[in-house]
Amino acid sequence: MRKTFISMLLAAALVLCMLSGCAGGGDKPDETAQTEEAKTMTAQDFFWLAAENRFDCVPLFDEGSAPKTSDEYLMYAFIMNEEPLKSNMDGYVVMPASLVDETAEKYFGVTSLAHASDEGMWVYDGAAGEYTATGWGYANEPSYIMEDCTAEETEAGTVYTVSCRTLAAEEFDGMELSPYFIIDFTENDYDSGGLRALNALIKDSGLYKEGMTYGEALTALMDAGRTGEIPVSSRLITYKFRMEDGHPVFLAHGEDGGEEMTAERFFEMAIDERFDYVPYFDEGSAPTRAGDYLMYTFILNEKPLKERAEDYVKMPAALVDETAERYFGVTGLSHESFEGLWDYDAATDEYTATGWGYANERIYVMQSLDTEQRGGRTIYTVLAAPADIEEFDVMMTPDMTLDEADYEDDAYPSEELSSLNTLIYENGVYRQGVTYREAVAELIRQGRGGDIPLAYEQDRFVFYMEDGHPVFLGHYTAYGD
Repeated sequence: MRKTFISMLLAAALVLCMLSGCAGGGDKPDETAQTEEAKTMTAQDFFWLAAENRFDCVPLFDEGSAPKTSDEYLMYAFIMNEEPLKSNMDGYVVMPASLVDETAEKYFGVTSLAHASDEGMWVYDGAAGEYTATGWGYANEPSYIMEDCTAEETEAGTVYTVSCRTLAAEEFDGMELSPYFIIDFTENDYDSGGLRALNALIKDSGLYKEGMTYGEALTALMDAGRTGEIPVSSRLITYKFRMEDGHPVFLAHGEDGGEEMTAERFFEMAIDERFDYVPYFDEGSAPTRAGDYLMYTFILNEKPLKERAEDYVKMPAALVDETAERYFGVTGLSHESFEGLWDYDAATDEYTATGWGYANERIYVMQSLDTEQRGGRTIYTVLAAPADIEEFDVMMTPDMTLDEADYEDDAYPSEELSSLNTLIYENGVYRQGVTYREAVAELIRQGRGGDIPLAYEQDRFVFYMEDGHPVFLGHYTAYGD
């Protein structure tokens, strides 16, 4: 799981930015759009407010539950006070703890923080009362496109609740582009589909002027009533805040995965993200040994790893670290050989597979879904039953067509596979070339998922969605009725 406010990049890039500054283009807007006197907030106002006050670095939290520990505010304190901060002899920023206290109070109304190191990000020296940055990078200013805003008058002033989405252009998620960069339609290094769509919209709108920045172009589109044409991501982000002395005071920050977790969506995601290889662990106790993530890392990266293999598959330890952080929110893994499966070579920092096999994708059918808001996120708890069809353990994959599943051995198809085939034919799902994945998805859409032969032993997954993929909080064994 990445920090929600940061794009993890090379330490060298950070040091370069710290020493020389990250150059963009164009001037920042004046601050008249950020005054607290305004009782309404337009999409244009919010766009610049979010960029200037780095809404992307705000920690996720529910209203009334602002974090009390320093780790949640370290990046916000750094990003809002970057220019006056000094670097040590190694080129890493040093930040006084008092500055973190001031930032937490000014922007979040939080006092009496508990100070401690943030593993992999900041080292805290209690004697000196200061933090030292470690090797990481950070994103440029965000480009948020507002969808809705409500304003409520309270004793403390106007409270705004804003829902917004990010640009659907990956170049704006890191250090490549920001609202303050001058538009260059001929730049070939940036070529995501979202950016191409945005550039085409800016050119076709007739609003473009030479030397215009992306922020100026985006707010011009908003002024022209074309906000709905700006390409945005599916992830919905919400902020609740009030204005005080020209700056926001945050009351809550939430986000969801941007889509409804239907039974069909879960079925497809469980195949793509290989839920069958998620290790078992209790919530709050994700494993810290690399061995628990080796097979999951391999299975998600099977094709490129096997293509590079000369004999046995070799897998960089760094890839295991990335997988554990992205899918489980775990950092600082301990690397060692995993007997009978992977040999670890500390000199090369890579794993070599030994002789073993693995199963094909498992078909999961959702039995129940519970959602809750926790820490500013939508948390999903799904009880799912795997299909009890032995052919899918090794011989078949969900992408195999029904026409291909013709076994000469008298033992096949099994009774369970025959039952699934009959279900597919009798419900009008079959067509020439249809895959089992497509057929089962259609059965689930029809509400017939429960008629598929399912195992008695089930799985309970707890996760949230981030950047289109699940981040697992727990995985348990459960049992059917």
